Amino acid sequence: MRITAVGVAWMTLGFVLALTASAAAQEVALSATEEGGAVTGFDASNCARCHENPGMRPSLVRDDGLIHSLFVERDRFEQSIHYRKEKQKCVDCHKEGYARFPHNAARSLTCFDCHEKLKPKFEEIRAQALQSVHFTSDRVAFNCAACHTPHYMRPAREMSFEAKNAMCIDCHGGRFTVTDRPLAERHRWHPLAALHLGNTACIACHTQVEAGVSDVAFKHLILPSAQASRACADCHSPDGKMRHYVIDINGTAPANRTDEQLWREFYISGATRLDWLDMGGLALLAFAGLGAFGHGLARALRKGRGRDA
Repeated sequence: MRITAVGVAWMTLGFVLALTASAAAQEVALSATEEGGAVTGFDASNCARCHENPGMRPSLVRDDGLIHSLFVERDRFEQSIHYRKEKQKCVDCHKEGYARFPHNAARSLTCFDCHEKLKPKFEEIRAQALQSVHFTSDRVAFNCAACHTPHYMRPAREMSFEAKNAMCIDCHGGRFTVTDRPLAERHRWHPLAALHLGNTACIACHTQVEAGVSDVAFKHLILPSAQASRACADCHSPDGKMRHYVIDINGTAPANRTDEQLWREFYISGATRLDWLDMGGLALLAFAGLGAFGHGLARALRKGRGRDA
């Protein structure tokens, strides 16, 4: 095989770029020091060289089977509850094993490291999540961060419908989908699939309300598609499940809201009921019926009197 001068030039350029990248990685690593296993002195701009680079892939499944978030959008990170709660530096959470590249011995904080007071609530959620199809499937090993990316964590009441569904669609509907068919195609059984996919939370169909289990807990028991809701009456009925999935209004739990509160926010045919409006409608029908009956009775009596005369 002939190697032309142009080929040699390209090979040389590639070699130089590789050395430059390696040097940059070492520079990033050496800009931090480790004392007793903890990383100190990190300049966030060093992390940003890789993790804010648009060319970085969003996530990676490592040898531990867990999904690791790689690319960080600074604007979204600065809106997160962690950033607002003073977790603004990379090393506030990424404690050990990050002073060298690659980060083979990396260790980050877990939810319980900071949220010890919420442990009972998290344990209830965990008990449900362990029964989820995500944990019983052998595709990947799941943990909280697989769906709730710590870099972008926000309270549920602050999240838009699109942001909530994105936690599902990032894996099940994007170019990194774990399935072999588009999202819309997998819901073709539904006569109004596009309408519902664009306006309904994924978990509204893929979880089931469970008596004695809090709303936040049962929503983590994601069911296999064969067990998901398919009956219209599951949602489109007076006692339907949708009130459990509506975004919080002023901090009030969805299941504890009155129909009037729900009606101001959304409407679902067959499910959204206003008792006073129902009673008013029935009263109008009753008055109309009585009016028709009275009118007919009056005509009959008048006609009878005419015959008697």
